[in-house]
Amino acid sequence: MGRGAHRKTASPGRRIVTAGAGLVLAVGIWYGVAGQSELSSGPLPSPATLGRSATTTTRPHATTNTPAPTTTTTRPPATTTTPAPTTTTTRPPATTTTPPPATTSTPGERLPTVGTFRVATARLTLIEGGPTPQPLPTTVWYPEGKGEHPLLVFSQGFWEPVSAYQVLLRDWASAGFVVAAPTYPHTDPPPHPYTRSTPTGTNIRDADDIVNHPAELRFVIQSVLADADEPDNVLFGRVDAAEVGVVGHSDGGDVSLAVAADSADFTPKVKAVAVLSGAELPNFFGGEYFTPKLPSVPLLAVQSRTDVVNYPSCSVQLYDGAPEPKWYLQLSGVSHLAGYTTAPSRTVVAKVVARFFTAELTNRPSAMTGISSVADTTFSSISDATVAPAQPGPSACDETP
Repeated sequence: MGRGAHRKTASPGRRIVTAGAGLVLAVGIWYGVAGQSELSSGPLPSPATLGRSATTTTRPHATTNTPAPTTTTTRPPATTTTPAPTTTTTRPPATTTTPPPATTSTPGERLPTVGTFRVATARLTLIEGGPTPQPLPTTVWYPEGKGEHPLLVFSQGFWEPVSAYQVLLRDWASAGFVVAAPTYPHTDPPPHPYTRSTPTGTNIRDADDIVNHPAELRFVIQSVLADADEPDNVLFGRVDAAEVGVVGHSDGGDVSLAVAADSADFTPKVKAVAVLSGAELPNFFGGEYFTPKLPSVPLLAVQSRTDVVNYPSCSVQLYDGAPEPKWYLQLSGVSHLAGYTTAPSRTVVAKVVARFFTAELTNRPSAMTGISSVADTTFSSISDATVAPAQPGPSACDETP
């Protein structure tokens, strides 16, 4: 259900993009405005539509549909000497760091929570350039109205569509975040317009492709930030480039942790990470986790005690090895996926994750004050202790490819 069962070395013929690889981006954008971020919000179209070049804007309760504008942007690879078009936004080098935001919480300040903002959606088709261009259809949920918000980039679990998590992602947007969720086509279940053909068929499960995901995640971060700088883009003026967090479930959690804390894939733009039932994969991604040579990135680990896909020992391992600040949200009685897709556990996860990123990305530590009142229930509890609570199951995390 969210995690590849057999992992090997990278599949032949599929490129592994590094942080310095050139980028060619063709972006097709269409967007629709959704209603309140209540759990009853209408579902978005399935990922099968994510590669189309145009769509219509749909607003709940409206009587007409208005065609949405379509924007195409081409960015040349960084390795060529061809001058860039005048409309190209130049991205900063991957090693650029941004000082933390100056925002601080004030006594009596009312911080945004789940349900504070109305939520709109947009769809981007991002094309990662290279010898084998990689389409990365990306859905974006964002707060309506003017003003910049922190960016969260979500990575899906293995063989789980982005649509499975849409209520959770919409809830985070309603708490004041721009939430971008790319589809990694070769680990996404069909149907979708991007298939992988092999001698044995198409749309096969390709767990090996995860080795490419950290580079693709960096590409999505850079692309969304670039779009937010373009005046004719729906995201213009909506994203605070200094406030970027990553969050992922299962294999997506592995990928998120890699760009936040692994020396081989570390991405300086990332300022905080939430890992939902994930693990360290040093034998797959390479590098070293939580090395003192890297900046400390705040961590929230979420794990169900009854998860038999990603054993609790995997979350304990990454949590215990991480420097402070860090938090461990423990769930009970829910499966590997259901903890994030069904209430009431999904509701607790939505609120805790939103408050964690509010505290760490916007420099408002008071957002985590009293977090136990949200997280401590009959099926969940939270801790910021040095080590994680004792867990059932295997004592070691076996994530050997």
